[in-house]
Amino acid sequence: MTHIKCKVMREGKEIVLNAEDLVVGDVLLLEAGDKVGADARLFEVHSLETSEGILTGESLPIIKDTKEKEKEI
Repeated sequence: MTHIKCKVMREGKEIVLNAEDLVVGDVLLLEAGDKVGADARLFEVHSLETSEGILTGESLPIIKDTKEKEKEI
C-alpha cells in the first residue's frame, strides 16, 4: 500500500511525513502536482486549481482561494 507524503513546516523546520501523521497546526507546503492528504485552510494561494472529480464528479478543476468557507449546519 502506498502512503501520501506531505511536506510540512513544523517547529520552523521543513519535514516530509505520511499524511496519516499530520496533526492540527501543521502547515502544508504544496507544489504543483502534490496530492493533499488532509482538509486544510489556505493561507496563501497563487493560481491554485484542484481536481476534485474523484470526490464530486466534477470534470473541471476548481479554483481555490483563501476565503474562509461558511460552515454548514
